[in-house]
Amino acid sequence: RYACDNAYYVLQAEHPEVDNPDQRMVTDIRLFCEEFSNTLCGGRDGTGGVYEGVGNIVWYSYQTWHRSGPFGICVAFGWSTLVFLGNAGVINLVAPWVFRQERIEAMFRYVHVQWRINAEEVAFQDGCATEEAGVDK
Repeated sequence: RYACDNAYYVLQAEHPEVDNPDQRMVTDIRLFCEEFSNTLCGGRDGTGGVYEGVGNIVWYSYQTWHRSGPFGICVAFGWSTLVFLGNAGVINLVAPWVFRQERIEAMFRYVHVQWRINAEEVAFQDGCATEEAGVDK
């Protein structure tokens, strides 16, 4: 969609607040692929993925059923549900802050690139104070 119907031009002309869309797309695709791979197969740090997680649930459910019966299974899955809901609540609180941080970093990169592109003009016109004011926005 980015290359169709002059979307890249419309994005640049009508929405200047969107900076570096190509870099954002590449970064998003890379992060998606890495996270998807880590989710399924596990990370480089030795953490297990979905495959290992499903295997562990089946194995330990069998062990729990064998040792403590249906009550043990109910307690284990009840506790897991409570922990899941707690984690979901924490993630919902933290996600907006992560988004804000990434937006601020993107704006910093954009301003820095613009400053580097226009460095000669800024230097000749003694526009350092103006550029600093733009950075502080």
